[in-house]
Amino acid sequence: MSDGVIVTFEISVIPEAAEGFSRMGSEIIKGTRTFAGFRELQIVRHKDDPCRFLFIEHWDSEQAYHDYIAWRAERGELEALKQMATNIETSIWPHLIIKT
Repeated sequence: MSDGVIVTFEISVIPEAAEGFSRMGSEIIKGTRTFAGFRELQIVRHKDDPCRFLFIEHWDSEQAYHDYIAWRAERGELEALKQMATNIETSIWPHLIIKT
């Protein structure tokens, strides 16, 4: 099995959406957990900015991640996410350097 790919997805949301967004985590991963190519997900919240969240995702491949995002878009979830976001950044990390 390959090392797969790490995807980081950072989102800052409007202040009035922050608490609700933080509680959505368990709902978000229901569909993610069973999606083909998914391996692992961590969601963390910034210590000084409660409106800022980082998703650290491990996928079998970049294509598996893109398929997942397309599925979320088809369901209308990405549009809803964009409505509460002030900033969204996604990065793909395909090369594992060190694993402990």
